[in-house]
Amino acid sequence: MLGMATGGWISGVLFGFYDHYLLTIALSVTTSLAGASVIMSMDQTDRVLILDWEEGLPPEARSTPVPAAD
Repeated sequence: MLGMATGGWISGVLFGFYDHYLLTIALSVTTSLAGASVIMSMDQTDRVLILDWEEGLPPEARSTPVPAAD
């Protein structure tokens, strides 16, 4: 979120200093690759990570299971 808020401002400042966007593009690629590597290193979410977490919720906050259609 912070990157989205400051990305345009930082690119304008860098353009003001260097009169081209080469450094801005390089910085964007570098931070994007860093973000992708963080995402790739996270635990997979195809399995339940916290069993029975819904049991700690009040009854009105729990979801109701829907039977599968045949």
